[in-house]
Amino acid sequence: MCCQTMTYLYRTRWVLMGLLVGLTPFHAFLITWAGAPVVLSMWREFLVMAICGLIAVEIVLEKRWPRFDALDWVIIAFAAVAIFWLPFQRFEVAQWALGVRFDVMPFVFLLFLRQAKWDSEKMTAWLYRIFFITAGVVVLFGIFHATSLPKDFLTHFGYPAYNTVPDAENGLTACQYLEHTTSVCRATSTFGGPTRYGVFLLLVLGMLLPAILQKTRERGRGVAVALFAMTLASVFLTYSRSIWIGLATAAIFALFWAAYIKVQYRKKIIIAGLVVLVLLIISAGIFAWRFSVEEKNSYVPQLAHSIFVRTASSNKHVELAKKGLQTIIAHPLGMGLGKVGPASVRFNEKFLTENWYLQIGAEMGVLGLLLFCGLLVVLSKKLLADKTDWRRIGLFLSLFGIAITGLFTHSFEETSAVLVLMAFMGVNLSYQVRN
Repeated sequence: MCCQTMTYLYRTRWVLMGLLVGLTPFHAFLITWAGAPVVLSMWREFLVMAICGLIAVEIVLEKRWPRFDALDWVIIAFAAVAIFWLPFQRFEVAQWALGVRFDVMPFVFLLFLRQAKWDSEKMTAWLYRIFFITAGVVVLFGIFHATSLPKDFLTHFGYPAYNTVPDAENGLTACQYLEHTTSVCRATSTFGGPTRYGVFLLLVLGMLLPAILQKTRERGRGVAVALFAMTLASVFLTYSRSIWIGLATAAIFALFWAAYIKVQYRKKIIIAGLVVLVLLIISAGIFAWRFSVEEKNSYVPQLAHSIFVRTASSNKHVELAKKGLQTIIAHPLGMGLGKVGPASVRFNEKFLTENWYLQIGAEMGVLGLLLFCGLLVVLSKKLLADKTDWRRIGLFLSLFGIAITGLFTHSFEETSAVLVLMAFMGVNLSYQVRN
């Protein structure tokens, strides 16, 4: 009976992981289309709690103690700082809970996943297949949304009309115009905005790396290369400078890593880098032509100004980051969870920093910020421990790109992408598989 129960729990856990990985990227689109109430919009959180609950039951039935290493202890300490704030926010429990959802929940999810058995290569391959099919649909829609679909297309699914000044507090919109234009929609696909979509694209690019670098010339590799190219095109079409910086930094790290470990992938990665550069130049040229025709401007200076300068956006980034730093100095112990960042918008407080690290520091104090940075360092070291495991290296590159992006926006707030990232890191860093 016990063995049958364990088998049932094991299979159920895999199914729930498949649902999480396959449906989460469609979250913003689905709840907007369905007009879902708050309770139903929390389906991802319910799935996460169900998976963690199954793992806890398995541990009890197997009569074993959980294992903890440095990564787990840092996560526990980070979560403890969050719990510390609860008594001080007793009249703001909902706001505190929303802050926990953004700041802490994904890492606690990782903590639980590492305790479970994910030792079936067949099921792991199935999970990756689900993710790549989902990614293909999302990326294709993102490209069509930005290039050929009518600007009011998403209004048929409950989205509000166009928005010429896209930022964190404006929420979903059918078309977020590129600044200084009135016809160029930034790619958002099924996500809540171009930068949020870009965070997901960074995840896709990192996870595609192992499939592209495999030795055998299987059909799957060609599909992976095609999806990689389409994902890069989508990254360009987001016109998100923070995502571009995150991608460029991750790509530079990948080149140096390939040279460092001296493997056969070095030449392939360098060639891929050159191809990417050529594609970006071609894409920029096509967009410049389209921009000059539609906007009736001298396209070179106006294009550069619209994409790279964006005076209003740049000034706002600097102003908000300065405000965030001043808040940390004034409140070194923090202001409480949910008090800063997109969570604060839900409670009509609207305190944004446009920097994830300043947000954590303002919410959880200097200690919380140090623990978060330490968490990223320990997690990165674990992912890079095996210099030839490109599956883990790909996950690290995704994490690295998202972390760099966090210097310029609330990148870890995109729960749909971060939860999927934690799901795959949990599977690959489980105590039941090689470490």
